[in-house]
Formats: sequence, structure tokens, C-alpha cells
Amino acid sequence: MDQIEQIFFRPSEAARALGCSRTRIYELVRAGDLPYVRLGGTSIRIPKAAIQKLVADAMRAAENPR
Repeated sequence: MDQIEQIFFRPSEAARALGCSRTRIYELVRAGDLPYVRLGGTSIRIPKAAIQKLVADAMRAAENPR
């Protein structure tokens, strides 16, 4: 059976993937640094691409400190 690639993550899953707290994920969302989609009323999901971009941006910033 083919596996389906996960493209959206719950805040807790995103936190686990990034090695940070769920609170930090919500802070990034509120600051506009981590895009999300809203499902239904209050549920949010973080796109995999947004997590990857956040990591790539952090890596670039670490390589080129100002």
C-alpha cells in the first residue's frame, strides 16, 4: 500500500519536528513568521512547506550573520 505524505502538521507535531515548544509555534504563528491554515473553527495546521522554509531561512541567517 502506498503511503500518503503528510503535508500539514498540528502545532504539537510542528513543535516536535522543530525541537521547540508548542507555545513557541503559536508565537511564530501570531508574529506572522509561520504561515498556517485554519480548519473549521479553531483548528490550525502548519504546512510542511512553511516548516521547511522557516528552517531554510534560519540556516541562511546563521550562515550570514549581520
